[in-house]
Amino acid sequence: MNDELTAILKKVRRLELRTRSLVSENLAGEYQSSFRGQGMDFHEFREYTPGDDTRAIDWNVTARMNAPFIRTFIEERELTVMLAVDVSPSLRFASGPQSKRDLAAELAALLGFSAIQNNDKVGMVLFSHEADRMFLPGKQRNHMLRLLREMLAAEPSEGETRITPALDAINHALPRRSLVILISDMLSDDIEDTIKRTARRHDLLVLQIKDRAEALMGARIPLLIEDPETGRSSVISPLSKSAAADLQRRLNAADEQLATTLKRAGAGHIVLHTNEDYLPALHGYLRQRARTRPSAS
Repeated sequence: MNDELTAILKKVRRLELRTRSLVSENLAGEYQSSFRGQGMDFHEFREYTPGDDTRAIDWNVTARMNAPFIRTFIEERELTVMLAVDVSPSLRFASGPQSKRDLAAELAALLGFSAIQNNDKVGMVLFSHEADRMFLPGKQRNHMLRLLREMLAAEPSEGETRITPALDAINHALPRRSLVILISDMLSDDIEDTIKRTARRHDLLVLQIKDRAEALMGARIPLLIEDPETGRSSVISPLSKSAAADLQRRLNAADEQLATTLKRAGAGHIVLHTNEDYLPALHGYLRQRARTRPSAS
């Protein structure tokens, strides 16, 4: 076994231990309350009683039994979860011990093991310039461990980050409504149309990963940075006060536009930072979703 593979397996093991503990202690109940099956399965016929919805009456059975009978349904519990994980070079950015890619991996592991524990199926798309790899959904622990190994070992395709190919691949591969969790820093091409298409077909949740130091790139201080694609280091000279302010306005405008696009599409959106505990924001979203989600009837 070579050193690189050994290092990846150790990272997978650490991810599993940390996230499975978080699932058991913090997330299992919230996951189940927030994410449910996407349909209703037929359960049985039973005789109509006053107060039942008359739209549920099955007229064929009613005619045979000479008494009104209704169809009853139970919620389809099993859910298919597709994790779309950004592995592009921009995710290697880190101003501290945890890079954006590290956080993306931990979030994917946390939500993946939450789904597996809930007996849901989990698949994954790894993307950068293209949809680089797709793994169809499965529901075993070993399947989730394989997804984590592939994610940690993934190398990006050449070119600028594009989210559209990944979401289009998911829409093509999953004809049935599923939960799609997009984990990315969202530094991509124009994705408004793709977001709308995906949100119409699936339940879409976007986990946007940021590093607060990125907002300082235009601040009036020199910064030593390393290019994630070449590994070369360089010093960025400080911008003028007006240029830095203009850059910050443009960054804020891009964030606002993304948030508006996701809201209009009906997609969930959580912004998480590498240098902050992500659990409060994740808990808050899941609790709110569980309160506002209509219950099965």
